[in-house]
Amino acid sequence: MLRYEERVYRLAYRILLRAEDARDTAQEVFLSIWENPQAYRPTAEFSTWLYRITLNRAIGRWRRRRVGEFLSLSRGGDEIEVESDPDGQPDREAERTELLQSLETEIQHLPVHQRATLHLRYKEDLPVKAIAETLRISEKSAESLLFRAKQTLRARLKDLK
Repeated sequence: MLRYEERVYRLAYRILLRAEDARDTAQEVFLSIWENPQAYRPTAEFSTWLYRITLNRAIGRWRRRRVGEFLSLSRGGDEIEVESDPDGQPDREAERTELLQSLETEIQHLPVHQRATLHLRYKEDLPVKAIAETLRISEKSAESLLFRAKQTLRARLKDLK
């Protein structure tokens, strides 16, 4: 499980956008696997099965949180982490930081399945077929989600280039 710990956390974070919620979700995922290992059926790769569990848990938590926010429960702040470029010049570094923050903000505003698809493709390097299996959709639907997410991001960020 150590092999997948960081991947599960990153996927949960991409959906939930809060580190604490992502950690809690990752713990729930591994606990559920520990308590019910016979649920795994070797018809799919273990990682696909694990990502599906993670997505289900993260989306469930996200939906419960949205209902809570709607009912005016307390809400913590979301932080955006941007890695610095040690060789960068101050002006370029500021531009890069601004662009990455804008990109992260726009990703956070995408629908949850588009965010998940982008994460699985570009952060986890999964092929479209594996994304489709994980999300339990057709490959064409996975391609469409990726296309729409990228198209939306391009449109929203075109003025920043």
